[in-house]
Amino acid sequence: MDNIFEVRTKVVEILEEMDVPQMRKDIGKFRNTRWLLRNLSIRNGNHPKCSQVLEMIQRINNANRLNESQ
Repeated sequence: MDNIFEVRTKVVEILEEMDVPQMRKDIGKFRNTRWLLRNLSIRNGNHPKCSQVLEMIQRINNANRLNESQ
């Protein structure tokens, strides 16, 4: 998955399977991606896609940070 939009779509799909507050599922906001990186594994550490989605969220987080600095 090279396209950041594809990554975002996949993350949203996976987050729907996880125990995440609805307001934190808005991954277009930098504060939500940071929150997810810190807290996602607390209630979802046993989810089979937890590490995969955390890596994808890190990519999104980096893209969001670049967009906010411009």
